[in-house]
Amino acid sequence: MAEFKTDENGNVILKPMTGWEIRHVAGMLMILGIEYSDSPDELEKGLSRTLPLVLQPALALEFAEALKREASKLLAAMPKGTSLQ
Repeated sequence: MAEFKTDENGNVILKPMTGWEIRHVAGMLMILGIEYSDSPDELEKGLSRTLPLVLQPALALEFAEALKREASKLLAAMPKGTSLQ
């Protein structure tokens, strides 16, 4: 797996995800559009960009399961009453 890009202090450069959209292509592929803000200023202004990714159904299912598994681990480890919203 590729290394994450970092800033001059070695911190991973983060781009907050703001949404997503899924479309079918030719009855056999999916486009996953991941919406994100490129900077804190863009996020504050409600601006976003979209990264379109093409996925085969099997990879999409694997990705969905991995997201669900990892999110469940994080939620289970949080103290009761903690909310990230």
